Amino acid sequence: MKKEDPVYTFYGLRDVTVKPADSGFTLTLAEEDIKDILKTLKVEKFNLITDKQMKALHLWFGLVAEALNEAGFDMRKFIKEGVDIPWTKTMVKEHLWRPVQEIHLKKKSVKKLEKQQIDEIYEILNRVIGERTGIHIPFPSQEELDKLNLI
Repeated sequence: MKKEDPVYTFYGLRDVTVKPADSGFTLTLAEEDIKDILKTLKVEKFNLITDKQMKALHLWFGLVAEALNEAGFDMRKFIKEGVDIPWTKTMVKEHLWRPVQEIHLKKKSVKKLEKQQIDEIYEILNRVIGERTGIHIPFPSQEELDKLNLI
């Protein structure tokens, strides 16, 4: 005799099916219920960086790359001896920002950063770049992003 799947009742919802699955439970809701839930459900999110912060961060990477190149600090002079390698936005992100982020915050993805953590990594990098080169690049403001239509 096959044991029936347990039945769960969710009061106020229509056509709800909950079945045990290999990795937990499968929940099926009627479309109307999903709409109702989304209207009233308040999901607690981490205070992750916003799209505006992400755009500002990538703008800053480009500004740093440009400033280091203009001042004659290619990657060879800044990081290690070898071939002259001009900076790019991606190189600033991968060779300056990400290593500091991984060491300081133990996070690999910029998308996983909380809002205030952008400031932490920026302050560290801005200080180090300034000490080594005399270059200080302010973090892009809302007005700068607006001017460049990055929002």
